[in-house]
Amino acid sequence: MVSKVTPVGFWDPDKRMGHGGEPTTSVMLHLHPELVDMSRAEDQPLKQKLKGLESRSYGLHNFKGVPQNVYLYADEVQASGFMGDPTGASAEKGKVLYQKVVDYLVDFMEAFRKLDPTQAH
Repeated sequence: MVSKVTPVGFWDPDKRMGHGGEPTTSVMLHLHPELVDMSRAEDQPLKQKLKGLESRSYGLHNFKGVPQNVYLYADEVQASGFMGDPTGASAEKGKVLYQKVVDYLVDFMEAFRKLDPTQAH
């Protein structure tokens, strides 16, 4: 959902967005900056455990440019457990992302409340 509500071009398409990446770190910088130590932010390469596939996270690997879901243990791909690149994170980006998600969820809930459950088939 997050990738669908974020404006096109908001994130660098070449960066990994997984756990601990720019989106989640940005939201944390917006909501709780006291819990984030950006001096420790680094883009750590992922281990490539599956020959012929490019690992993008513990569960997503590209084969000939097409994403495939093949699940590994997180530490098989990255000892730290972080799959994304947090180096471009900012509180400003986090604020935009957070507001986009909240706005979407409010719109969805308002539409959902209007549904008539007797008409659901």
